[in-house]
Amino acid sequence: MNIFVIEPSGRLYGSEYCLLDVIRGLSGSDFRWKVMLPLGHGFDTLLREAGVAICGGLRTDLHKVSRWRKVGMYWNLRRELLQSKPDVVYVNQAGMLRAVDGLMRGLKIPVVCQVQTLEDARFIARHPEVQRRVRAFICNSRFIAAEAGLPASKQCILYQGVDFGPMGPKPAAPRAGEPWRVGILGRIADSKGHPVFLAAAAKLVAQGLTKLRFVVIGEGLTEGDTQAFYEAVAAAGLTDYFELRGYRRDVPGELARLQLVVIPSPAEPLGRVLLDACAAGVPAIVSDSGGLGEFSRDLDIGIRVPPNEPSLLAEAVVKFLREPEKATEAFRQRALQVHRRMRPGPYLAKMALILRNAAAGRNTAVEWFGETHESE
Repeated sequence: MNIFVIEPSGRLYGSEYCLLDVIRGLSGSDFRWKVMLPLGHGFDTLLREAGVAICGGLRTDLHKVSRWRKVGMYWNLRRELLQSKPDVVYVNQAGMLRAVDGLMRGLKIPVVCQVQTLEDARFIARHPEVQRRVRAFICNSRFIAAEAGLPASKQCILYQGVDFGPMGPKPAAPRAGEPWRVGILGRIADSKGHPVFLAAAAKLVAQGLTKLRFVVIGEGLTEGDTQAFYEAVAAAGLTDYFELRGYRRDVPGELARLQLVVIPSPAEPLGRVLLDACAAGVPAIVSDSGGLGEFSRDLDIGIRVPPNEPSLLAEAVVKFLREPEKATEAFRQRALQVHRRMRPGPYLAKMALILRNAAAGRNTAVEWFGETHESE
């Protein structure tokens, strides 16, 4: 089966890593993949390393491109579709669905769409006409599915299965004189809770907790976004308390340097960082909202706090520091259950079913929230 993927970002965010896991897990004699994406933004490198066929032609700055250049870009996309003759087109960002609907006129190729972000879900809700060619919408939480307002016959809700491997080493308490390291991982953005993280850090330092270092792993969507956050840190007088790591590919290595992860996103669709924390065995404080709170409650993992509440986030950090050994061990025990429940095999089987049904012209509605066991 030939799957042609349209990936408009090309950057390395959660949806791209999720797509990469699916491609790796379903590659072989049954599924052959080709990905069209903007080149030179990181994701193309990982695809090449995985031996996946890729082609350029898409741009990340579509909002700046003239109408005629867009027409040329979409014409190239249609030409690639005609040459590739895929069984299924896999759209990895719902904002492309209107363009896909237009350029596929006369082409009877079924479409599957991954819905990973709140922006994508709300786009679908505002534009129900984009649903007609799509055989299945794959949502990463009930929260995202509800925001998208999808028809029941095409609504697939799948938590992400992950090949965790061995859990990382237990975080060690800092040596004498060294600070506790509290980190935030992911794209720098208000939607990821970075302003809340900064405000909580200011409260902790004001309380006299100066043996803390706040580690920021990631960068903004633009250089301006990154710089704006760095300037906010400086304006708060907290430069000496922050370590700004920038974008890093070695997520396990970065997490291994921390004693605590904070995920303060106010409306996270699922929160791959929580899965990364489970893999590393590093305890996490998470916002009890959106798909992140949903996943945390379903699997009873993470220290939950209300969203957009810097004072309560700071209190949760203080509570962790009172008994870090106990909190870390409790998180790691629950993380072992997450490892067991979220294995990729059953998840990939659902993905394969969706793609095969689409190729056969059938809609699909399935759910998967991890493998449950009677002993749990």
